[in-house]
Amino acid sequence: MGVDFSAIFQHSFNLSSIEHFKDELIKGEKFPRVVQCISEVNQHNPHLVRPWSLSRERIIESHNYGPFDPEHFSDDEYIEVGGSGGFNFTFNKNICEFSPCFRWYSFIESKELQSEIRTICKEISNYFGYNFAIYMGDNYCASDYVFEGRDMEYYKADLIRRFGKSKNSINKLIQRSSDGWRSEGYFIDYFSDL
Repeated sequence: MGVDFSAIFQHSFNLSSIEHFKDELIKGEKFPRVVQCISEVNQHNPHLVRPWSLSRERIIESHNYGPFDPEHFSDDEYIEVGGSGGFNFTFNKNICEFSPCFRWYSFIESKELQSEIRTICKEISNYFGYNFAIYMGDNYCASDYVFEGRDMEYYKADLIRRFGKSKNSINKLIQRSSDGWRSEGYFIDYFSDL
């Protein structure tokens, strides 16, 4: 099993804002690079062609078995927006994990893929109203923070506790040795060079 790319974004969306985000992904006008990338992925992977969908779930530890509030997004739930090209967004009330269909090591090694994904993440970050994204391999369980209902401040503090400060470049995320290579840590992208 390989390691996939993962990006975490801060957001302040409510349920209707997330539904609107899904609608904007379908329209594509605010996300031209997302649309272009998905088109290329689907061309080579027709099994990934699917409509955008939104599902609302409760975390496994929830003791709330009642119906969902039609207007409010509670602390014990998460929302998944998934669609074509293997793109998936998982929201709690504070943060969103973006999981496209790309491998972590491919992202680190390929300047072309880095540029593409970073530009996509900048589009998403701008739409969410924040100027950064945090990248790491999904083997470090960014989704756990989403499912636990954590916010960005908690997430950043825990990353510092676990790995120290953010790497100063994406290339620093990989360590090569005679045994091969491995990745450790994370990178906060402020998109200053895009």
